[in-house]
Amino acid sequence: MTITAKGNCHLILLPYPDPCLRGCFPPWGSHPSWKIAMDSLEAYDHWVSNIVLPIAFQWIEEHKQEVYANIPTELREDIGVVISAAFEQVRQMPYYQEGVEMGEAFARKRKEGTLDTSQYNPVWTEITRRVRKEVEAVFQEYKGVLKHSGED
Repeated sequence: MTITAKGNCHLILLPYPDPCLRGCFPPWGSHPSWKIAMDSLEAYDHWVSNIVLPIAFQWIEEHKQEVYANIPTELREDIGVVISAAFEQVRQMPYYQEGVEMGEAFARKRKEGTLDTSQYNPVWTEITRRVRKEVEAVFQEYKGVLKHSGED
């Protein structure tokens, strides 16, 4: 797990040696769905903190004057305030506006049943399918003794 902070108008990654949530409870210590959820949330947090936020803060650095223009001095080290200010900048850009329009078309096609999602995130889609399939299979395997597992 990594804690993300700002200091001196710079992204600071503070690594922790052990995964906090994964180590919180052993596999035998709680419901498997809760354990899987916590492990997954920690993996997602790691991805956001160590991959997505560094990309965002590189963009912020490249647009520093515009992003920080309306941030009060005392709030320039608040990661939420800085990300919010950056998002306000991004929302005004053509690429973002195109994405909004594409999202509206996407929603329309989905409602009509004409949306082909086969090319959207094929790796993530396959991982999700396989994980779901395995979870369903193992709960099915123990259905005789776990009649009220919450997975039915």
